[in-house]
This record gives sequence, C-alpha cells and structure tokens, in this order.
Amino acid sequence: MPETLIPDSKEIASRTFADVVAATAQCFPDPQYRPWQGSLNSGWHWVEANADGTGTKPEFSERLFTETGNYEHFATQAHNVVAMVADDAARAGKFTVGIINSIDVNDAGDPAFIAALAKGMQQACEIGKFPLLNGETAELGYRTPGIGKNRLNWNAVALTLVNKEKVIDGSGLKPGQPVVALRERSIRSNGLTRARAILERAHMVQTKKTADKRIYIAETMRQQLGYVLPEHRILQVLDNTPVGAALWDHIHLPWHQSFPELTANLERPSTIYTPLIYEAQGGVDGERKVPLVAMAHITGGGVPLKGKRMVEAKGLGLHLEAPFPDPAGIPELIALAGQHLCKEEKPLVDDRTACEQWNRGVGFLCVTEHMGHAEELRVLAEALGYEAAIAGEITNERRIDWHGHCWTY
Repeated sequence: MPETLIPDSKEIASRTFADVVAATAQCFPDPQYRPWQGSLNSGWHWVEANADGTGTKPEFSERLFTETGNYEHFATQAHNVVAMVADDAARAGKFTVGIINSIDVNDAGDPAFIAALAKGMQQACEIGKFPLLNGETAELGYRTPGIGKNRLNWNAVALTLVNKEKVIDGSGLKPGQPVVALRERSIRSNGLTRARAILERAHMVQTKKTADKRIYIAETMRQQLGYVLPEHRILQVLDNTPVGAALWDHIHLPWHQSFPELTANLERPSTIYTPLIYEAQGGVDGERKVPLVAMAHITGGGVPLKGKRMVEAKGLGLHLEAPFPDPAGIPELIALAGQHLCKEEKPLVDDRTACEQWNRGVGFLCVTEHMGHAEELRVLAEALGYEAAIAGEITNERRIDWHGHCWTY
C-alpha cells in the first residue's frame, strides 16, 4: 500500500510564507501595478531591484527569546529587513511593488518560530503597502550561527517600479532649501556590531572585573566547569588547538542578562517610511502632492555619511538641529562606552562617533524647494502617523552640521 507523503519542516515553512504571499497580494495601492503570479505589468516604466538585510540585529531577538520563550520577539525582524530595502528605494523616488524574501535558519522544524517570522512579514508588508511575492527558507544547521535553539539570518530584495519623471536625484538642490526630518525610535539595522561590543565589554567588567574576553572566558570555565587548570593552560587550549579555534567564534557572553531593558530597546522594529513617500509622490502616475528635491535614508554612517551622500554631488552642505530625542537605549550605550576605561583607552563610542554609528532619532530626511512644501510634507507625515519636523536647511558649504558636531568633506 503506498505511503502518504508527509511534508518536511522546510516545506511547511514554505507553505507558511505562501499564506503571506496570498494575504498581501492586493497591498500595492495602484491596482494596475500589482504583481500577478510573480510578473509585473510595468507599462512605460523601468523595473529595478535592490537587496539588503537585517545584519546582526536578529541576535537581539534570539537572546530575548532564549530568556522569555516569547516567539513575538522574532516578528520584529521582518520590519527591519523590509525597511532596509523599501526605504532605500523610496529615497530615490522608486516605488516598491513587492518583496522577495530570503531566510536562513538553523532549523525550520519549530512551527511557532516560522509562524512568528511570517506574521512579522505580513505586518511589515501591510504597513509598507506592498505584497510579499516569493522567497526561500533555507535550513542550514550549524551554518546559521547565533544564540539559542532558533537562529536567524534574514535578507530581502525589493522589486521597484521607476517612473522616470519622478526620480529624486538631488539635481535640484540649492542652498537655503528646508529639510524635513522623520523620527525613528529604533536603532534600525545598523551599528549593531558596535552596540554588541559595548554591551559585551560592560558585562565583562561588571561581572568579572575584566575587559579581556580571553580572561573572562577562562575564569568562567574554571567557575562553571570546575576546571583546576591554571588560566594560562585554558587559554593555551583555546588559542592553539582545533577545538579552541572552533569554539572562539561560538562563545557568546550573556550580556543581555546584565542589560535586559537595554537589549529590548535595541530590538525595537524599524519604522517603514515608504508609504509617506508614495503619498507625497502621488503614487506611480498621479500628480505630486508635495514636490521633493532630495532624500536620505539614515542607515549605516548616520546623518554625517548619508547626509553627505545626499548633497555632495552639488558641493553643498547640511545644517540640522536634533528635533527628536535619541532612540531608547542610545544614551545608555554612550554612557556604558565611557565607563571603566583605562587611562590609555578610548571609548568604543562617544557623542560624536555615535552620530556616525546610529541615526540618533532621525531615520529619514526630505528636502523640499521651499518652506511651504516643507510644511505640507510635515502635515502629510503626521496625518499618516509619522512624527516629522522641519529640522534645518541646505547650506553652500561642504560640511554637515548635526547634533552639535561638524564634518567637512
């Protein structure tokens, strides 16, 4: 008698995300450009794509899940990967009409884990107003490193439609034009490596009175495993044997236990700004509601780097106030970075370099032709649920003024 085929965990994961594909199929606001079965009617417009990922931010969810058992921590990560690709497209005036998903997990056999990822993706697509088109869930075992039993690496591609008449390239930038800042309450998916380094160092100093990870590990091994070997012998094993070489990259210090609230703050999901830019542009073919001159998506490098990229082709500058407070957790990171340092040591980050690592409360910048348009954009943003402020202006000097600091180029 023939046996019934039973779906394996990878197939079940694929079916779970197939439900999201079906649920988000009608998300794009303009019906004539809604992708159908993976195909796109582009009309007279270009079709492009861009890719990005969450970086190391999933580690925060992995750590918090390990402590709480709450799968909702994993739902936040979809917002991060969607924001990275869709908002990158939006800053150039491109319209994201669909997302293609690429997930690496160590084990797809936990349905609650996969369901949380899919739930987050559906939420993010509904916020961004575009469908999930397709994707891949790869089950990679030890090739997906991380913390705990559910480990994640998440990337995506945004399929974009480009109306050549609505491309925003900064060619119209002029001194004196106002800049509207949009608030971000999250660290987004950038600067997490530096944040983790600060937390790891602070944890070691607080718990073992050392900033040397090798010494911390040796001391922990002696305490937890009852080793009687002297410290230098333990380090010799870790440094000079194949076992030690394999272990170093997989020894994760439990800094989240020392800083649970800070870890939770840094896990907060990214804001997705794409719907605001869609409305300001009047959609793909409609009349613009607010003309936009240039935009910057504040990711890696913060306002200094992304602001420079926005204005450098014209040899201009940017003067910005800080209209919003730092995302929760950033002031604590800066403070921790400055504690318990030896005289010759420099902090991993200070107020100036924090501006070069993190968004400091501003996730997106929009330049308009004049103050009237800036005010219209601010009102539109707030009507759509965003916090916006007219924060500064374009200058005729090759410098970025931000948060009380100056960068020239």
